[in-house]
Amino acid sequence: MSSPADLLRTPLTEWHAAHGGKLVDFAGWAMPVQYGSISEEHHATRQAVGLFDVSHMGRVTVQGPGVHDWLDGLTTRCATSCPVGRVRYSLVCNEKGGALDDILFTRVTPNRFDLVVNASNRAKLLKWFAKRPLGDATLIDRTEATAMIAVQGPGAVEMVASLADADVRAIRYYHAGEANVAGAPCVVSRTGYTGEDGFELIAAAEQAVALWQTLVDAGAAACGLAARDTLRLEAGMPLYGHELGEDVTPLEADLGFAVNLDTADGEPREGYAILHDGQPVGALTSGAPSPTLVKGIAMGWVPPQLAPPGTRLEVDLRGTPTPAEVVPLPFYKRS
Repeated sequence: MSSPADLLRTPLTEWHAAHGGKLVDFAGWAMPVQYGSISEEHHATRQAVGLFDVSHMGRVTVQGPGVHDWLDGLTTRCATSCPVGRVRYSLVCNEKGGALDDILFTRVTPNRFDLVVNASNRAKLLKWFAKRPLGDATLIDRTEATAMIAVQGPGAVEMVASLADADVRAIRYYHAGEANVAGAPCVVSRTGYTGEDGFELIAAAEQAVALWQTLVDAGAAACGLAARDTLRLEAGMPLYGHELGEDVTPLEADLGFAVNLDTADGEPREGYAILHDGQPVGALTSGAPSPTLVKGIAMGWVPPQLAPPGTRLEVDLRGTPTPAEVVPLPFYKRS
């Protein structure tokens, strides 16, 4: 185990130490395991509002043209079809299908994704990402430049809303937006690891203490990692290194919902071959991801006998035959 001097420190470490937080080595970070009673912190989250420093989690931004294709090749969920503002739970797997990590990714703009990864796997994933060239995109590790604070519990949404300059109540579950919270510009993500409603706030490191203190002053209970663990266990949420690991596949861990087996790497584009029974029968003339329908759409030429709506075909997406269906035009019709 590392000595305290060797451990990484979040922007809130000094606050924790000054307010009775029992600091331990967690994945190389000095983190509060508890302040007093684990049970009291647990119940505070279930009954009111619990506050958690989760700044040890890795935060990585990837952006640039084609970044969704790059991410599709790395994770088990489809990034290409992910709408802007949506958060998705996903996994990064090794060549044998074992989980290198479970992550969240948020599509911030059409060409920017923000990833949250486990603290214990951050260095491993950065090396894994580096093996897969980004082309003209860029990757920025923002972990130490930012703080991440989880506000969880039945009173969490109203508490954050009372301190925000935007209507964060309108942010749906597993969606994200932006707002100034207690004066700090934040990415506000309606996610968490407790089984309760609430938000995870990402702010600049230098604004973390003031933001945290404002939330405490508003009535949130500072909680440690021990209560976070009992909460996630009650909620049946897996923890990497326990229910997940490099020798456990997502399907074995009952995480099939986070695996898009029928989604290929890439988007339908002009010139891609249309297949029937594995044989080329035509080609796409136009294709793109549909922001409205949240799926790939395309037009193309096929023989008349394959043109009726409902006909099952395939599109060759970069060498992967991907299921497609003939549908009537237009794809979107104003109601």
